Amino acid sequence: MTDQKTKFMARVDTESPNGCWNWTGKTHVRCGYGMMSMGARGAQAYAHRVSYSIFKGEIPDDGFIDHMCHNKKCVNPEHLRLSDAKLNNENRAGANKNSQSGARGVYPVKKTGRWAVQITHNRQRYSGGSYATVEEAERAAIALRNKYFSHNDVDRRVA
Repeated sequence: MTDQKTKFMARVDTESPNGCWNWTGKTHVRCGYGMMSMGARGAQAYAHRVSYSIFKGEIPDDGFIDHMCHNKKCVNPEHLRLSDAKLNNENRAGANKNSQSGARGVYPVKKTGRWAVQITHNRQRYSGGSYATVEEAERAAIALRNKYFSHNDVDRRVA
């Protein structure tokens, strides 16, 4: 094993029942992703990107690494895939932190008391109608994402 790989694996717990390799080292304070010191100057790199580089190869400058398992601490190369910003964003799990509905792509319509569905794909917005309940709207949002998104693994497991 190379020195970098040995140093990396010393901070990995491979015993998770779901197949994740959980990072046991330092994590980023705000985003929760694993962090690893690189080189003599102590520059920091995301642990999942280091894992991808070690086990799968180089990451292009504009490349993203998508956690297919949605576990921010996972560094299992089998759970990581090379992506771009659009595809990485499509595979997000859950609603935004400031969501009023708790469902991704579902928004309140204050005038009517109903719930509207809207997604964005390739910078274009698509409406999925309005619904009496959040649950109905969430099902419609999932169907709309499944129609337009190619990397929404969570939605495809739900549908």
